Amino acid sequence: MIDDNYESGKMVNVEEASHRSWMREGVFFLTDIASKDGKPITLYGQQYNPDAALGERIRVAIVLMHFNYGGAERMVSLLASHLDLDRFEVRVFCIFGNPQNNAMEQSVLKHGVPITYIRKGLGFSAKHTVRLGRELSSYSPAVVHTHLNACMYVAPWIASSRVTMIHTIHNIPNREASGLRARVMKRLYSSGRAVPVAISERNRVLTAAFYGIPESHVEMVVNPVELSLFADKNPKPWNERRYDFIHVARFAEQKNHAGLISAFAKLVSSREEFAALKLALVGEGSLEQSIRELVDRLDISDNVEFLGRRDDVAELMHDSKCFVLPSNYEGLPMTILEAMAAGLPVVATEVGGVSDIVKDGITGFLVDAGDEDSLVSAMGTVVSNRSIQQSMSSAAIEIVGAYDAEAVARRYGALYERYSSEG
Repeated sequence: MIDDNYESGKMVNVEEASHRSWMREGVFFLTDIASKDGKPITLYGQQYNPDAALGERIRVAIVLMHFNYGGAERMVSLLASHLDLDRFEVRVFCIFGNPQNNAMEQSVLKHGVPITYIRKGLGFSAKHTVRLGRELSSYSPAVVHTHLNACMYVAPWIASSRVTMIHTIHNIPNREASGLRARVMKRLYSSGRAVPVAISERNRVLTAAFYGIPESHVEMVVNPVELSLFADKNPKPWNERRYDFIHVARFAEQKNHAGLISAFAKLVSSREEFAALKLALVGEGSLEQSIRELVDRLDISDNVEFLGRRDDVAELMHDSKCFVLPSNYEGLPMTILEAMAAGLPVVATEVGGVSDIVKDGITGFLVDAGDEDSLVSAMGTVVSNRSIQQSMSSAAIEIVGAYDAEAVARRYGALYERYSSEG
């Protein structure tokens, strides 16, 4: 269903709104939006119950830029899909673009949480900042939860309201905010109008130092993982798995694909039994073509598969032996949590909050960022030692249980209650 509430507030069926639609598993999605003026629209899954809004629930607005594939977007989808709707009335606001018709949106809508699209285009837009403010005023949330750059579009509304903004910091703070954004958020944090949430203990310390606020003013809630989705209930024998290594990330400088490919090429050529090793690269991004060219130059095109954007990441992990993520910097990567839930040993760089979950020598191996030789050695150790694979797999599954999406949603629920204007 669509609620073109920016103009009329009337809830109408997609057909009545002159939009083409299709239905999948009880959820409506737009395939073409006829409106030419870019007015905000709201999608409702069939599980949405407008009468439930009459109950005594805390009204929560979750605001992000878009539902394109990324760790922050997956985190929002998991959170919105696991919040207790008997305690909270929840709506997600997407600032940029139109519905994506992807699994993340489907999950949110199927849980009974509407999604409002502000439909901003490229670049900053004062008009859409005002539109978002009007939508928030109409919805009248008791607390607003922002992610990534969405905080800048919500900040003007927060400044003129009595509502607290909870902002999750998904990366190390100096990488996530700089310039005007850093100054705006420092002012909001210092005045108590906004509350920062770190995703690891390491990032909690860094956030307090970066913004010049006490550590006690920084909340900490870990990223969630859908354990039931990634748990491998019927694991393949290790020697029957297609990929020796799997890497899931967008092709960007942060993720250090070039360093991974260089290290993998050294590993493949180091021993005869490593000559047929397979590496799966899952994701898309601006650097993909340059990485493809690097693979060709290093003559390992038979060893590396580019799988693009995939919705079956859990199945791909179940067909792999080790997860590798040699990033230059990180917050607390969702993909590491997913890999551990799938029972994979992890080889990663010791950056951000990675060491909070990857226990060196227990659930995987940690190496310094930029230390290519150590990366080669760690990858070789995991792939050649079955007893290490088994022990790390068991330890990973045990440790990642604390990151279950239901538990994380309860922790955010406690924050909503604490900082709610109704609390």
